[in-house]
Amino acid sequence: MNYESEDALAKINLAIWQHDQPAQKVAPGAAAGFFFGSNGVDVVAQGDSWFDYLPGVDIIKWLKLTSGYKIKSFATGGDTLENMVYGTEIKEGSWTRKPVELADVLAEIKSTKPAFFLFSAGGNDIAGDEFASFLNHADSSPPSLLRTNYVNDTIDRVFRGSYEDMIKRVKAVSPKTKIIFHGYGRAIPTGKGVVNFGNYRFIGPWIRPSLTRKNIMDPQIQRKIVADFIDQFNDMLKSVADSNTDVHYLDLRDLIKDEDWINELHLNALAYKRMAAVFEKKMDSLLTPKLAAVLSEAKANALASFQQLDQSLAASQSTLPAPAQAQWVAAPPPPVVKHTNRTRKATTTKAKPAAKRKGK
Repeated sequence: MNYESEDALAKINLAIWQHDQPAQKVAPGAAAGFFFGSNGVDVVAQGDSWFDYLPGVDIIKWLKLTSGYKIKSFATGGDTLENMVYGTEIKEGSWTRKPVELADVLAEIKSTKPAFFLFSAGGNDIAGDEFASFLNHADSSPPSLLRTNYVNDTIDRVFRGSYEDMIKRVKAVSPKTKIIFHGYGRAIPTGKGVVNFGNYRFIGPWIRPSLTRKNIMDPQIQRKIVADFIDQFNDMLKSVADSNTDVHYLDLRDLIKDEDWINELHLNALAYKRMAAVFEKKMDSLLTPKLAAVLSEAKANALASFQQLDQSLAASQSTLPAPAQAQWVAAPPPPVVKHTNRTRKATTTKAKPAAKRKGK
């Protein structure tokens, strides 16, 4: 099934809209009986484009479509860990700080007391132009191509501190809410962005340009550098989870195959579906019997509606040629286009214009 066609995305977005309508069973234009349950177990989410990937179907979209959980998401593609927790955005000209979005997230958590808070963050603090600062130039005869001390300080002190602060603040307003976050997979520096036209890229790439600038050209060495960085980040997340009560880390690395990467930072729709299933399985396993009973009906409704959606997509795609498979061939170093607009707030019933994306 191709979930990334224009028709599929339109129908999926309609279904997502339906999920966010608490008192309406039939979305305008949808088949009678379409209902993506919004009366299930409460979940709040905050994150980057693994939770909010506009061109495709991300983890949160899949959870809304199939899990039965009632999810309010504050995720914005391109957002950074530092901005999510502390706020880094300013109003140019007046040079005043914009409100920290975590305040809105905490207000929602305090109000709804969700069973789970899902969090995805850290990739955009590393990827893009920032990645070059973690690399030594290959021609400088360095002891390591990674600036080890800088990497250690960034991951084990700065990032860890941000995650610990996030946990403390969530627990302060809702002590019983369980927190779940994930590590990223070992990305492949292919030079691919979200949109690729010849040697031009729009939104990305985020990794290969920095490696090329530092004359790190061997594809195997490039992959090892990225893998080492990602592995250290995952190790830190596991340590944070192990050190806190009701905090859970999901290791997705071995579940992600090379062919799952649609560009340097993002997975294809079916891969995100598998990642969403990992989140769903973890949440299901942590529910009390009372909440499990609440979820049961909502999950049944969601799965029935998703089956209708799948049948509709299958019918519309049955006469179309199969989509071409992505070819993961390294591309020439493209120009980097950086996007940092992260102003979009939580999902509401009112349609909002899409924000430009940097990456995750």
